[in-house]
Amino acid sequence: MLANTVTPHRGGYGSCRSPAMERVGNLAEREVAYALAIFCVLKEVSEKKVTRHLKKTLKGFFKKALKDAGGREMMLADLKAIEAPLHFNKHEGAIPVEEAGAPSTL
Repeated sequence: MLANTVTPHRGGYGSCRSPAMERVGNLAEREVAYALAIFCVLKEVSEKKVTRHLKKTLKGFFKKALKDAGGREMMLADLKAIEAPLHFNKHEGAIPVEEAGAPSTL
């Protein structure tokens, strides 16, 4: 979804069309698609599950990005070595539950 919608929003409401009102994403479509490819390689998500949701213009690039990301074993190993809290992997809450009276670590 993000890869399909990374485009600048031009315009405004009514007569307000100044450059100051434009929203510009920090990443281009292809950069988001490449990040998605890295995620898919790390989480072993199949190409078919993802490409059916991408715009035609991104499908070819995404397939090349999957191949490129999959060939970077050392970098992937470094990413896999990062320890994430278990609740991220189990789709529980993203913020740890604090014990009563314990100070927040955030």
